[in-house]
Parts: sequence; C-alpha cells; structure tokens
Amino acid sequence: PALDIRRTNRLFLMNGRNVAFTAAGPKSVYGNRLLIPHPILNPQHIQGVRIRVRSSDRVFTFTNDSILEWNENKGSWVTVAILPLITTAYRWTYGYLNGVIYFCHPRVGILELDLETEICQPLTGVGLPVQPLAIAVDNGRLVALTDQVVTWSWQSNGRNFTPALGEAGAQKIASRVSGFPVTLNSYGAGVIIFTTGGLLRGEFTGDQETYRWRSVNTE
Repeated sequence: PALDIRRTNRLFLMNGRNVAFTAAGPKSVYGNRLLIPHPILNPQHIQGVRIRVRSSDRVFTFTNDSILEWNENKGSWVTVAILPLITTAYRWTYGYLNGVIYFCHPRVGILELDLETEICQPLTGVGLPVQPLAIAVDNGRLVALTDQVVTWSWQSNGRNFTPALGEAGAQKIASRVSGFPVTLNSYGAGVIIFTTGGLLRGEFTGDQETYRWRSVNTE
C-alpha cells in the first residue's frame, strides 16, 4: 500500500507469485506459474519437459534433487519424486509407453511413473539395463543406452528386457561405431545413438532382429 507503482520498476513478490510493478500497473513475469516449494541448489541442472499422454499433457520440472509436476487444475506444484543430489551435467531423457511415463538420468537410473497409481519409483522388471545413460520410446518399445550397449524391451512392455527373437535384444556399440556413448533419440523409423566418435543408427525392422544397426558417416 505504501508503494507508488508509477514511480518504480523494481521486482517484488506478492502472494507467492512473481509480479513486476510498471507504470501500467503490476504485471506477472511468469504468467500464473507459482514458485517451487523449496530452494534450487544448482539452477544449471534445471530441465522442464511436456509429455503428451492419452488424456492430456503432463508438465514436469527436474531440479537437482527432485521431480516436480505443475498441476494446471490446482495451480500448484506437486512433488513427484525426491532424488539423490545431482551434480553432473547430463540431461534427463524420458518417454511414455502404455500408461507409464519413464524418466532416466545417469545419477538416478530409470524411474517409472504409473499413471493409474500416480506412484513414481525405480523401474522394476526382468533383464533391466545396468547404469543407463539415456532412454527413448520407439515403435512401442523402451530403448535404453548404457556405456557399452543399447538395449530394447518387449513390445508395449517397458519392464521386460529378456532377449527373444522379434522382441527384446541388445547391441554392443563399440562393434559398430567408435567413441563413448552420450545419448540417443527416437526419430520415428528407429533410434540414433550419439557417441564422442560418431553416430549409430538403429532402423526398426519389426522382424526377428527387431533393429538393423548401421554406423553413420559424420565426415
């Protein structure tokens, strides 16, 4: 009440929202986004994603020690998971498959958020990849990258990585392309793996081998 909004352009905080006072009156800096419920230790590790699921979009923010979800209906943040402290610069990768959202970070591993129970926990199942670097969902399968191999799950089942013809399997990266694996992406017809020495493309075949692997000339 003691402020003359016509004579200041300073930033203030009102009712938990960021509001900038201008000559035209108060204006929200971040729309209707509330502040997160606890301090951020390392802002450089913050990452936000929007994931499309069957019914709507889900918006998540990864901090250095938690996964938060912005709930548009409530207009507030929801803590999805509490994480061990992340101090590495690796980015989160994620994917949605058959009612489950998967998150992956080298410091944390693979987490699964079951949309029926809304419980987020470490991925459980058979033959899971060890110390995954990144994941992607491609052609109804969960694909995971480690420092030595790329492995993929059964059709529509991200919890089963047991090798079988036409289903789950694995490919040793060093036998196809040089360098240390960094990350992977899905491009619709398969996946592309980025290493420090080149690119490896996995073309989805749908037959007994599931993927056909070829190195990509980057010269």
